[in-house]
Amino acid sequence: KIINRVLKKNPGNADAIHSAAKIFKETQRPAELAEMLEAQVFCGNPSEQVIRELIDCNLKLGRVDEAYEVSELLLAKPGVTIDDRIRHAQVAAKNGKKGISRKVLSQLLDEAPENGNVLCASGEMFQQEGKLEQAVDAYAKAADLEGANEVPWIRLSEIQAEQGNPTQALETLKKGLIAIPANHSIRAKLAEALLAQG
Repeated sequence: KIINRVLKKNPGNADAIHSAAKIFKETQRPAELAEMLEAQVFCGNPSEQVIRELIDCNLKLGRVDEAYEVSELLLAKPGVTIDDRIRHAQVAAKNGKKGISRKVLSQLLDEAPENGNVLCASGEMFQQEGKLEQAVDAYAKAADLEGANEVPWIRLSEIQAEQGNPTQALETLKKGLIAIPANHSIRAKLAEALLAQG
Protein backbone atom coordinates (compact mmCIF):
# COMPACT_ATOMS: atom_id res chain seq x y z
CA LYS A 1 0.00 0.00 0.00
CA ILE A 2 2.80 2.37 0.89
CA ILE A 3 4.51 1.61 -2.41
CA ASN A 4 1.35 2.45 -4.36
CA ARG A 5 1.00 5.76 -2.50
CA VAL A 6 4.61 6.69 -3.21
CA LEU A 7 4.19 5.85 -6.90
CA LYS A 8 0.93 7.83 -7.14
CA LYS A 9 2.65 10.88 -5.66
CA ASN A 10 5.72 10.41 -7.87
CA PRO A 11 4.57 8.92 -11.17
CA GLY A 12 7.46 8.41 -13.52
CA ASN A 13 10.05 9.06 -10.80
CA ALA A 14 12.90 6.66 -11.60
CA ASP A 15 14.06 6.38 -7.97
CA ALA A 16 10.55 5.59 -6.72
CA ILE A 17 10.06 3.00 -9.45
CA HIS A 18 13.44 1.42 -8.76
CA SER A 19 12.74 1.25 -5.01
CA ALA A 20 9.31 -0.27 -5.57
CA ALA A 21 10.71 -2.81 -8.03
CA LYS A 22 13.40 -3.79 -5.54
CA ILE A 23 10.82 -4.33 -2.78
CA PHE A 24 8.56 -6.44 -5.03
CA LYS A 25 11.56 -8.52 -6.13
CA GLU A 26 12.77 -9.07 -2.59
CA THR A 27 9.30 -10.10 -1.43
CA GLN A 28 8.97 -12.31 -4.53
CA ARG A 29 5.77 -10.76 -5.80
CA PRO A 30 6.27 -10.80 -9.58
CA ALA A 31 2.59 -10.30 -10.46
CA GLU A 32 2.42 -7.09 -8.42
CA LEU A 33 5.76 -5.99 -9.84
CA ALA A 34 4.49 -6.55 -13.39
CA GLU A 35 1.32 -4.57 -12.67
CA MET A 36 3.32 -1.66 -11.28
CA LEU A 37 5.80 -1.69 -14.15
CA GLU A 38 3.05 -1.95 -16.79
CA ALA A 39 1.44 1.19 -15.36
CA GLN A 40 4.76 2.99 -15.74
CA VAL A 41 5.54 1.63 -19.21
CA PHE A 42 2.16 2.18 -20.82
CA CYS A 43 1.22 5.45 -19.12
CA GLY A 44 4.29 7.54 -19.58
CA ASN A 45 7.77 7.80 -20.95
CA PRO A 46 9.57 5.06 -19.02
CA SER A 47 13.31 4.60 -18.84
CA GLU A 48 14.97 1.74 -20.65
CA GLN A 49 15.64 0.09 -17.28
CA VAL A 50 11.95 0.05 -16.34
CA ILE A 51 11.14 -1.58 -19.68
CA ARG A 52 13.91 -4.17 -19.14
CA GLU A 53 12.47 -4.96 -15.71
CA LEU A 54 9.02 -5.51 -17.20
CA ILE A 55 10.40 -7.83 -19.90
CA ASP A 56 12.17 -9.92 -17.25
CA CYS A 57 9.11 -9.94 -15.02
CA ASN A 58 6.83 -11.07 -17.85
CA LEU A 59 9.26 -13.87 -18.72
CA LYS A 60 9.36 -14.97 -15.08
CA LEU A 61 5.56 -15.12 -15.12
CA GLY A 62 5.56 -17.08 -18.39
CA ARG A 63 3.96 -14.24 -20.35
CA VAL A 64 6.04 -14.50 -23.52
CA ASP A 65 3.57 -12.56 -25.68
CA GLU A 66 3.67 -9.61 -23.30
CA ALA A 67 7.45 -9.86 -22.97
CA TYR A 68 7.79 -9.69 -26.76
CA GLU A 69 5.44 -6.70 -27.01
CA VAL A 70 7.40 -4.79 -24.36
CA SER A 71 10.70 -5.82 -25.95
CA GLU A 72 9.57 -4.15 -29.17
CA LEU A 73 8.92 -0.96 -27.20
CA LEU A 74 12.47 -1.12 -25.86
CA LEU A 75 13.93 -1.35 -29.36
CA ALA A 76 12.29 1.98 -30.20
CA LYS A 77 14.12 3.74 -27.35
CA PRO A 78 17.32 5.73 -28.07
CA GLY A 79 19.34 3.97 -25.34
CA VAL A 80 18.94 0.44 -26.71
CA THR A 81 22.05 -1.71 -26.27
CA ILE A 82 23.44 -4.82 -27.95
CA ASP A 83 22.28 -6.81 -24.91
CA ASP A 84 18.75 -5.40 -25.36
CA ARG A 85 18.78 -6.58 -28.97
CA ILE A 86 20.05 -10.00 -27.90
CA ARG A 87 17.25 -10.19 -25.33
CA HIS A 88 14.75 -9.24 -28.03
CA ALA A 89 16.02 -12.10 -30.22
CA GLN A 90 15.73 -14.53 -27.30
CA VAL A 91 12.23 -13.35 -26.42
CA ALA A 92 11.21 -13.60 -30.08
CA ALA A 93 12.46 -17.20 -30.19
CA LYS A 94 10.53 -18.07 -27.02
CA ASN A 95 7.47 -16.50 -28.63
CA GLY A 96 7.81 -18.72 -31.72
CA LYS A 97 9.15 -15.89 -33.89
CA LYS A 98 12.34 -17.71 -34.88
CA GLY A 99 12.68 -15.76 -38.14
CA ILE A 100 12.82 -12.48 -36.24
CA SER A 101 15.26 -13.98 -33.75
CA ARG A 102 17.51 -15.22 -36.55
CA LYS A 103 17.37 -11.84 -38.34
CA VAL A 104 18.29 -9.85 -35.21
CA LEU A 105 21.17 -12.18 -34.33
CA SER A 106 22.46 -12.18 -37.92
CA GLN A 107 22.49 -8.38 -37.90
CA LEU A 108 24.32 -8.40 -34.58
CA LEU A 109 26.89 -10.90 -35.86
CA ASP A 110 27.57 -8.54 -38.78
CA GLU A 111 27.79 -5.48 -36.51
CA ALA A 112 29.63 -7.00 -33.53
CA PRO A 113 31.36 -10.24 -34.57
CA GLU A 114 33.72 -10.08 -31.59
CA ASN A 115 31.04 -9.60 -28.91
CA GLY A 116 30.94 -12.63 -26.60
CA ASN A 117 27.26 -12.20 -25.75
CA VAL A 118 26.33 -12.02 -29.44
CA LEU A 119 28.41 -15.11 -30.17
CA CYS A 120 26.87 -17.06 -27.27
CA ALA A 121 23.32 -16.07 -28.22
CA SER A 122 24.05 -17.06 -31.82
CA GLY A 123 25.55 -20.35 -30.64
CA GLU A 124 22.38 -21.01 -28.64
CA MET A 125 20.23 -20.27 -31.70
CA PHE A 126 22.31 -22.57 -33.90
CA GLN A 127 22.22 -25.28 -31.24
CA GLN A 128 18.41 -25.08 -31.02
CA GLU A 129 18.18 -25.31 -34.79
CA GLY A 130 20.41 -28.40 -34.81
CA LYS A 131 23.23 -26.57 -36.61
CA LEU A 132 25.85 -27.92 -34.25
CA GLU A 133 28.90 -27.10 -36.38
CA GLN A 134 27.90 -23.43 -36.45
CA ALA A 135 27.09 -23.54 -32.71
CA VAL A 136 30.51 -25.00 -31.94
CA ASP A 137 32.15 -22.31 -34.06
CA ALA A 138 30.24 -19.50 -32.28
CA TYR A 139 30.96 -20.87 -28.80
CA ALA A 140 34.64 -21.47 -29.63
CA LYS A 141 35.02 -17.88 -30.86
CA ALA A 142 33.31 -16.58 -27.72
CA ALA A 143 35.53 -18.70 -25.47
CA ASP A 144 38.65 -17.36 -27.20
CA LEU A 145 37.75 -13.75 -26.42
CA GLU A 146 39.57 -12.04 -23.58
CA GLY A 147 37.27 -11.75 -20.57
CA ALA A 148 34.93 -14.53 -21.71
CA ASN A 149 32.60 -15.92 -19.07
CA GLU A 150 31.81 -19.59 -18.43
CA VAL A 151 28.90 -19.91 -20.86
CA PRO A 152 30.80 -20.66 -24.08
CA TRP A 153 33.11 -23.14 -22.35
CA ILE A 154 30.23 -25.06 -20.79
CA ARG A 155 28.01 -25.04 -23.90
CA LEU A 156 30.91 -26.11 -26.11
CA SER A 157 31.70 -29.02 -23.78
CA GLU A 158 28.02 -30.05 -23.68
CA ILE A 159 27.86 -30.26 -27.47
CA GLN A 160 31.11 -32.22 -27.58
CA ALA A 161 29.78 -34.67 -24.98
CA GLU A 162 26.46 -35.03 -26.86
CA GLN A 163 28.40 -35.79 -30.03
CA GLY A 164 30.16 -38.66 -28.29
CA ASN A 165 33.44 -36.85 -27.56
CA PRO A 166 33.66 -36.94 -23.75
CA THR A 167 37.45 -36.59 -23.77
CA GLN A 168 37.24 -33.45 -25.92
CA ALA A 169 34.46 -32.11 -23.65
CA LEU A 170 36.70 -32.70 -20.64
CA GLU A 171 39.62 -30.90 -22.32
CA THR A 172 37.37 -27.93 -23.14
CA LEU A 173 36.33 -27.63 -19.49
CA LYS A 174 39.97 -27.86 -18.37
CA LYS A 175 40.88 -25.05 -20.79
CA GLY A 176 37.93 -23.05 -19.47
CA LEU A 177 39.17 -23.50 -15.93
CA ILE A 178 42.64 -22.34 -16.95
CA ALA A 179 41.10 -19.26 -18.58
CA ILE A 180 38.79 -18.57 -15.61
CA PRO A 181 40.41 -20.31 -12.59
CA ALA A 182 37.91 -19.29 -9.91
CA ASN A 183 34.75 -20.14 -11.87
CA HIS A 184 32.52 -22.44 -9.83
CA SER A 185 30.23 -23.37 -12.73
CA ILE A 186 33.11 -24.71 -14.81
CA ARG A 187 34.52 -26.51 -11.76
CA ALA A 188 31.15 -28.18 -11.15
CA LYS A 189 30.79 -29.23 -14.81
CA LEU A 190 34.36 -30.55 -14.80
CA ALA A 191 33.71 -32.60 -11.65
CA GLU A 192 30.51 -33.92 -13.21
CA ALA A 193 32.36 -34.87 -16.42
CA LEU A 194 35.16 -36.59 -14.46
CA LEU A 195 32.63 -38.61 -12.46
CA ALA A 196 30.84 -39.62 -15.64
CA GLN A 197 34.09 -40.92 -17.09
CA GLY A 198 34.73 -42.94 -13.96
